[in-house]
Amino acid sequence: MLQKIQEGTGRGMKILYEHAGSANHGCEAIVSSMLEKWKEKDPQGNFPVMLVTHDRQQDLRYSLSSFAGEGKLSLIQERILDQNRMAHLYYAALKKLAGRKSAYAQYRFRDALREADARTVAIAIGGDNYCYPEMVQELIRAHALFSQKAGSTVLFGASVEEEMVRNSKELRSDLASYDRIYARESLSYQTLLEAGIPEEKVLLSPDPAFTLPAEKSGPAEAGEGRSHLPEAAFSSGIRGLEGREVIGLNLSPMAQALEKKAGLTMEAYRHLIRFLLQQTEVGIALIPHVVWKNNDDRLPLSLLEAEFRESGRVFLIPDMDCRKLKGIIAGCSFFVGARTHATIAAYSSCVPTLVLGYSVKSRGIARDLLGTEEGTVCPVQKLGAKEELTAAFRNLYDKKEELALRLKAEMPDYSRRAGEGILSLS
Repeated sequence: MLQKIQEGTGRGMKILYEHAGSANHGCEAIVSSMLEKWKEKDPQGNFPVMLVTHDRQQDLRYSLSSFAGEGKLSLIQERILDQNRMAHLYYAALKKLAGRKSAYAQYRFRDALREADARTVAIAIGGDNYCYPEMVQELIRAHALFSQKAGSTVLFGASVEEEMVRNSKELRSDLASYDRIYARESLSYQTLLEAGIPEEKVLLSPDPAFTLPAEKSGPAEAGEGRSHLPEAAFSSGIRGLEGREVIGLNLSPMAQALEKKAGLTMEAYRHLIRFLLQQTEVGIALIPHVVWKNNDDRLPLSLLEAEFRESGRVFLIPDMDCRKLKGIIAGCSFFVGARTHATIAAYSSCVPTLVLGYSVKSRGIARDLLGTEEGTVCPVQKLGAKEELTAAFRNLYDKKEELALRLKAEMPDYSRRAGEGILSLS
């Protein structure tokens, strides 16, 4: 199997697919980190890479545009059925009348599939998508199509839920048919082995975004009037904010959707912010990490910013690329986050972090880095009262020096292994 991967790579193309667009800065961070490592190994750029993207224009707005401009990345727009009525009707008929379950996927990836051959390595980079039941059938069909055309297939940065894998023979069969799977945390790694995936196919390799370089931002733009952060705050991350210590907060609509009582997550964040304003002198940076129209962190965060604006200590960070966001997060003394890659930006910057988690990926990463998820991950589904998030914060904040030392000790080897995982595909 390893020989097949190596032979398939050669000077052949790597096709990265299941990329949802760079307005999810976690998706952007994964691709940017991979390309940066390949570029370090081969500065001349002799590594043909095609990125199949759900939104090419998003990618051109952020950090991937530089790789495309240097000729190190080809951006291929997925075909979107909803934008072509005739195609939608045709492929719907194929699916219904001819039983072609993969008809939509064939249309979606048609341009990329035409480029694949026996020397191609097809790499599914939306590895955590397998955590979401509503996406599994789409992932299985896409993988089947790339398996037919490419020399090798890889699932990269995978997280999988134990119950889903255990209860679906079809899912287990799909996972077993990859030539290699890179699990990004130990809980998913163990689940894959227990599901019968051959051990030689499964590697434990941290998320590629742990290798992402941080970039300190210059003075902030107004961000459509939403950001009131003074320019001085951006002189070195955000520590320049009137000399204050800064706590970073991230909240996502996805986390809110999983709460067991409507509105409880926002109430928990309000309670935490009130505590910080009343009991401390810290500044608070509200940091969005996904800005999709239908899943935009700025929606809940802008409500919080407006509510606490008069304090003069709560600021909404404007949208920027993943490296600059990491630079902002690195300037915090402590971080509370819901988006996985926002927390990865904090962890990899050795910033003590409390995760508002909702899946195996947050638990697994915390366990691998900190030895336990207890007290370091607050599952949003189990949040029962608004005071619980503040209590978890206070408990972990009291240990922030210890946590920072732990991260500083763990991170060199952890990020090295993440880099080795990326380079093993080059």
